[in-house]
Amino acid sequence: KGIAFIVGIYGADGTDEDVRNMSSTFEELNFAVFTEKDPTCTQLACLVKAAATVRYPLNYKFITFYFAGHGGINDSGSPYVIPMQLKGEDGKVVRVEEEIVSAFNGTQCTCLFFFDCCLSSGTSLR
Repeated sequence: KGIAFIVGIYGADGTDEDVRNMSSTFEELNFAVFTEKDPTCTQLACLVKAAATVRYPLNYKFITFYFAGHGGINDSGSPYVIPMQLKGEDGKVVRVEEEIVSAFNGTQCTCLFFFDCCLSSGTSLR
């Protein structure tokens, strides 16, 4: 049993269907499922912080974080996700490793991360 946080950036091709499918899949696996639609960078950061710091009941064995939407690779080769359409609020992006994955360090559950992001060729944000 686990808990799943599913974030969808609607408007990206197929994102709404992906979120519905992932939600139903995790519900069938008896996960508690929480979804967020079109969060800003600030809202996404709050969701990640809350998900990473809450004390989960001992019967939760997994924490799953699923993001469907826009993404990219910066000039140094690090992946990022882009909340909201194309760019986050004020053009901000959320760095996958530094701002999402690392937030879950020290969590007592096994953490699974899925990033289903399109990547526009020639697009690079700093």
